[in-house]
Amino acid sequence: MSRNNTLLGLTLLVVSGAGDAEPAGSATQPTLQRAAAEAAAGAASHSVDGYDYLVYYANLHSHTNHSDGGLAIERCRRPSLGPDGRLQEIAQRGDSGPAEAYRYALAQGLDVLVTSEHNHMFDGSSALADVPARDAKDRFAEGLRQAQAFNSDHPGFVAIYAQEWGRSAGGHLNILGADGIVTWERNRANALLGTYPVDVGDYASLYSLMREKGWLGQFNHPDRKQFKVNGVSYGYTPDGDEVMALAEVINSDAWSSNVTEGESKRVDYGGRFDTLLMRGFHVAPTSNQDNHCANWGSSAPNRTGLLIPAGQPLNQATVFDAIRARRVFATEDKHALVVLRANGHMMGERFSNRGALTLSVEHRSRRNRAVDKVTIYEGEPDIAAKPGRPVKPGKLRVVGKQLHLTFTPTSGRHFYYAVVVQDDKTRLWSAPIWIEQHADY
Repeated sequence: MSRNNTLLGLTLLVVSGAGDAEPAGSATQPTLQRAAAEAAAGAASHSVDGYDYLVYYANLHSHTNHSDGGLAIERCRRPSLGPDGRLQEIAQRGDSGPAEAYRYALAQGLDVLVTSEHNHMFDGSSALADVPARDAKDRFAEGLRQAQAFNSDHPGFVAIYAQEWGRSAGGHLNILGADGIVTWERNRANALLGTYPVDVGDYASLYSLMREKGWLGQFNHPDRKQFKVNGVSYGYTPDGDEVMALAEVINSDAWSSNVTEGESKRVDYGGRFDTLLMRGFHVAPTSNQDNHCANWGSSAPNRTGLLIPAGQPLNQATVFDAIRARRVFATEDKHALVVLRANGHMMGERFSNRGALTLSVEHRSRRNRAVDKVTIYEGEPDIAAKPGRPVKPGKLRVVGKQLHLTFTPTSGRHFYYAVVVQDDKTRLWSAPIWIEQHADY
């Protein structure tokens, strides 16, 4: 990924040769299933130096035959375009459902898998259908049941059943934690094919509903002119800022049929991630696979990392707590981690600051990958329409795997996040840290 020194009001601080990485300590859950999965995949969780957290690896965006995924590898092909220019996605033609997806992901060494089915496909089609409204609701309820049953039988793994809301032109997002379908679709009898009515494209109302219900969201593969509120792309609302905790920054190919983690195609959404931050959203970066073929976790080694306090169980509640706190990073390498800290605060936090600010970047690699380059991005979200101004790094020193950068920010609101490039050119993105800098009188 290459960027100019100024992008959407962001300033780059680039440091090369930030030291060699070392293997981290690991921790495993006390289950034979988890031990076997980790032995096969070599992807045990990491500890984070100086903090009581463990890192778990997730794929937070995938599909099964509850919508347009779960297709057997030998017959999985990208759909063709229809007359309207959209992919001709056909619901419920796949071979594997949620339970099969969770089982596959566990064997692949994943800690967390989200199956996020298209909200408008629970009726068995991609358009208006003569189906009972109960059918769509029953399918969603069955998905929740399968995730709950799998979690009960497989401690140390988290299966999450969710929905991907919206149309591609307007923008897709994941809704995590919902107990029913949010939809605009009705059958010919005008019965809602779900539980919660929200008009297609009405993101402001969706955010408000999500906040009322305590749900969480992820911006999926963000593209130009999406997620409009009052005609503004990526339009900010306080409700949206509260519930939209994640945004995909890079993904592997959604229609890859690779099963050896050899998929090389990547789709980069870094510019849209920056736009969200500059709009004022407090989002952490994710890297997912959006699997439509039956290869959950095996198409590529990219993952989303989640920091969960040591001593807490790995379950849906602690995963949601980590997401809500933005203790999240994106990685192209399932064996590596990145953590950003500022004046003792963990990435994802928001705090007030006076005087000097010290940013510390910690990198770990179980494959002994060295750091080739560390880049710190800085932005002021209240000046989204203006170019950024340089940040003077002050005293800069590199100690082993860590980068320490000390300087005094200008007064106002700022965010900072780190991008680490390893010596094999794979990348990791930390969650941002947000500060309100006050004059030091």
